[in-house]
Amino acid sequence: MTQRKKQYHSKIPDYELEAIARCLLPDMQSYFESDEGKRAFAEWQAQQQKQGDNPK
Repeated sequence: MTQRKKQYHSKIPDYELEAIARCLLPDMQSYFESDEGKRAFAEWQAQQQKQGDNPK
């Protein structure tokens, strides 16, 4: 496994962040595989594309 650079200065140890991620990942995956999650993602993508067309 390769080491990745930290882009933030958190006081939370990496092993605790990874444990939290392992707990959240299955719920996040099931949400984005659901119809509601797919719809929300499609809306987000459309919004991102619209913002890309109209830079500030």
